Amino acid sequence: MSTAIANSIESRRQAVQAEIDAKKSAAERNRLGQFATPYELAVDIARCVDSQITDRKMEIRFADPAIGSGSFFSAAHGVFGPKRIKSALGVELDNEFFDTASALWTGEGLTMVRGDFTRLVSGGSPPPRPNVVLANPPYVRHHHLSREEKERLQRIALEMTGVRVNGLAGLYVYFLLLATAWMEEDGLAAWLVPSEFMDVNYGMALKQFLADRVTLVRVHRFDPDEIQFGDALVSSVVLVFRKSAPPPGHSCEFTFG
Repeated sequence: MSTAIANSIESRRQAVQAEIDAKKSAAERNRLGQFATPYELAVDIARCVDSQITDRKMEIRFADPAIGSGSFFSAAHGVFGPKRIKSALGVELDNEFFDTASALWTGEGLTMVRGDFTRLVSGGSPPPRPNVVLANPPYVRHHHLSREEKERLQRIALEMTGVRVNGLAGLYVYFLLLATAWMEEDGLAAWLVPSEFMDVNYGMALKQFLADRVTLVRVHRFDPDEIQFGDALVSSVVLVFRKSAPPPGHSCEFTFG
């Protein structure tokens, strides 16, 4: 895909994204946890991941478990380059976003799967494992999840990762844990998630997972006064890590602002 074509598709994606967002009230988007990643931020995150790839000939098997209109796939194309991307998978539950991403990107090498990622990855035939995951999972708070849904998510998280998730955790915690269990060993991931888990007791399981089970490369916490999403009243953090146990004496880079 040439730069001109990529820029054209990205311009169309941003326009369609704005149209879809305008159809939903702030309350509905809050319930669904749908807050699209700004393209410039997606590019910065992809560049951070790319800086951790020492083998410049490494083939990228990309995945986004909540792809929306495809901001991260667009950024991946621009940063990694289409020749390095051997495969790309996007999962999306929302029908309108699924149709939008399919129309924009399927002809550019993205395979789209319609459905709930947490069910797809925990089923008997999960998709092929990626080695790069870039994701902005749904910001669905725990009180928007039914008791049955929480119990299902807690069960599969425990089965797939050995982590007992507190019932007050939001949906993004399950996405991160399950996607990490699914992806290739030594693969790289970057997650844009609410920073709340860093400050509360119910975030302890995720903090311990990040400290002990993966090699955390960088944690970038945004200034709470600089909200990344216009109508999402949460502060955000970017977590970049490798799916491997941290080596002895490993230290992580923490940045802010």
